[in-house]
Amino acid sequence: MKGPVCQFVDECHSIPCNGSATCLTDAFGRHSCLCPRGWTGKNCSIDIDNCVSVNSSLSPCHHGSTCVNTPGSFVCQCVPGHTGNIFKDPLSQSERVYPYHSIPLMTINVFTLIMVDTEKAMSFGIT
Repeated sequence: MKGPVCQFVDECHSIPCNGSATCLTDAFGRHSCLCPRGWTGKNCSIDIDNCVSVNSSLSPCHHGSTCVNTPGSFVCQCVPGHTGNIFKDPLSQSERVYPYHSIPLMTINVFTLIMVDTEKAMSFGIT
């Protein structure tokens, strides 16, 4: 408390939250930080290593690509013949590899891949 009438000080005025985190003030002037995806900690200053998982056999990258952690996110370094970014584009293979396509089912910044053999689908009249 501060001032001649003992008012609560809004801790968010000192900008305690890191980067693009949102500072929230409770009724007593105390702050808490709402961290954006990829960040954690009291002030959202700890980068979450998205490439590390509890089960080391799981990786956010597919098709043998290598996961590289970046501040607040990650990138997948694709093996030759593969392209894509799991957050922005469906992971796709070069046309010369296989005639399969990926279909985003839900947009939560992660894509679920359904492999469709286009040759077999076309023989059933599906395009």
